[in-house]
Amino acid sequence: LGEGTHADAMFRAKAHGRDAWVGIQIKSTANTSGPFVFNKTGLYNGLVLMCIAVAPEVLWIFPGDAIRVTCLKICLGSSRDIPYRCNDLKAALDMIWMDEHRFPRCPAIEWETPKTAGWQRARQSQILGHSWFKACGLRVARPVVEHGQVDVIIDGVIRAQEKSSAVQTGCGSYTVKFSKAGGRGLRAPYSAGDFDLLVAYLWLEGGLGAIFVVPAYHVEVQRCMQMLRQSITLYPPRSTPPRSAGQQQKAWQAEYFFDPNLPPASEARDRLHSIIRLAAPRLRRK
Repeated sequence: LGEGTHADAMFRAKAHGRDAWVGIQIKSTANTSGPFVFNKTGLYNGLVLMCIAVAPEVLWIFPGDAIRVTCLKICLGSSRDIPYRCNDLKAALDMIWMDEHRFPRCPAIEWETPKTAGWQRARQSQILGHSWFKACGLRVARPVVEHGQVDVIIDGVIRAQEKSSAVQTGCGSYTVKFSKAGGRGLRAPYSAGDFDLLVAYLWLEGGLGAIFVVPAYHVEVQRCMQMLRQSITLYPPRSTPPRSAGQQQKAWQAEYFFDPNLPPASEARDRLHSIIRLAAPRLRRK
């Protein structure tokens, strides 16, 4: 499932034809020896909580309501290890499916819908943005690895990081978060090579008002990474930055601004395709 949803995945019995699913929350750790620590674990009543140790390849399955701590620590051989260790995933899910009282079944749309207004806006931004890219003659696909630094693959090779913002300043500029998950609930700045293209969806008066498509190699994006900044300010054409620094930012950003509410004219399409083509590392090396 997408970001911002209460569950990471959902399942139902193969023979069950109705739109009714049990939610699964998945946690993992790269620790190679105990204790194995999993964060934000006490919020999942009614869900299946799967905890995975990548090495030594151990899977634990807990009823969400059985975990009341926000930080779960599992030591090998302990009471949190042996009773909940799973060696047969299919059999475990079959048993969970039979316990409808403890694991309520919900329609898929309930599990797929983000829980907060911000995540809902981000999801809607992606839907509208992907339609716009396709209208401009570009292919859009989801990456194989979810919840990473890459949100979407454009034209088969361009790794794009998508952001959305409705945070508008008095002069009409937008602040866009520019950070990634850093582990243990913390945020971290992006690094060179995390993605090829920054796509920012800006909201105005309840709708998508602007799209910025900026290559990651641009000197200003690289500067944000080098300075470990966790936000970037974008200036649509209607913004009026009062200071020269903001005016300079607006000037270089103009090349990467697109209005999604206008039919994609040939000039805008050509400019977009040029940005996309040059964002590909293999093409820049030639």
